[in-house]
Amino acid sequence: CRRRRRPHDRADGPRPGRGGRPPPAGGGGAPPPPAEDDPPEAAELRQVLAEAQGDVAAAADTLGISVSQLYRRARKYRIRPAHFRP
Repeated sequence: CRRRRRPHDRADGPRPGRGGRPPPAGGGGAPPPPAEDDPPEAAELRQVLAEAQGDVAAAADTLGISVSQLYRRARKYRIRPAHFRP
């Protein structure tokens, strides 16, 4: 039987599996161009994210969906909302 790890069991270092690196500042580059075989839903998601400048809450509101649903759709079509931030 393995013992569960507790927060006080690990050293004051970076969390395992994260590499100890903070997330990149800003958007991380320009968004990739849309593929020609993108479904209409993916094209709409890209357009709304571009208009909202990567603001996920505003984009979700425009589409009439929740933020978590927007993230699910973005993951489905391999769209990174951070790429749309200025």
